[in-house]
Amino acid sequence: MARLREDAYSCLEHSEKAVALARDLEDPPFLAHCLTAHYPVYFILRQFDKLEAYAKEAMQLFLEAGNLVMVADCKRDIGFCQLFTGRTREGLATLQESFAFSQEIDNLWGIADCG
Repeated sequence: MARLREDAYSCLEHSEKAVALARDLEDPPFLAHCLTAHYPVYFILRQFDKLEAYAKEAMQLFLEAGNLVMVADCKRDIGFCQLFTGRTREGLATLQESFAFSQEIDNLWGIADCG
């Protein structure tokens, strides 16, 4: 995290290369994890639109893989992006959906983070 704060643009370049490699490998679960690894970089750079787009893509990939905990986590991240970009009502609704879904699947981290 310290490296990220010192040189976020260098971390961004590294992380973009990882996503490109994952796309080239055509490995959806690996790609989904690479996309979520981007989040801290885009958060530090305050590029919430890009973070939200990657969260939506990752959520779809995790859904296809049946990884419901990560689906809930991606949905939560989408909700936070909506809040950070001034879409308060949409963000709160998304976070409520993520909270309810986390309760359904017994995702304690999701419950704690959205509650």
